Amino acid sequence: MCILDSVYNHYILCITPFANLIPFFIYIENRDFHWIQSIVHKCILCLWMTSVLFWYNPIKYGWAHSLDKIIVVIFGILSIGYIFLCKNMHRILWFLYGGILTFCVYFLYFSNYYSSLEWCSRDHILYHLGFHFFANTSIWFVFI
Repeated sequence: MCILDSVYNHYILCITPFANLIPFFIYIENRDFHWIQSIVHKCILCLWMTSVLFWYNPIKYGWAHSLDKIIVVIFGILSIGYIFLCKNMHRILWFLYGGILTFCVYFLYFSNYYSSLEWCSRDHILYHLGFHFFANTSIWFVFI
């Protein structure tokens, strides 16, 4: 039996935010951050806490959902803004980052689409899992 076929399929989205903590702990000693990088670094903990809190009991439009959405939007604006406005990367990294952002938008769009049809359905969770994967990957570009 696949975990995505059970009524507890949303619990997998409680696990994926732990991947956000990897760059947090790797770069915890770094003191050479740009001020936006420092804010993003601290926001990783908020992002992790709100994601786990929400997906443990995913009530649509509940207070945990609203809090998680606010943190995700703030985090996204800060990290994407920093990368586009301040980051100096090789063009290959820009290409990779563009692909990752494209996949983030793709999976987020379909996660939203399937959640509007049936909250926490298999397809909703599967697409949101894809979003988590690419969003977690995009965090690394703030620090590399």
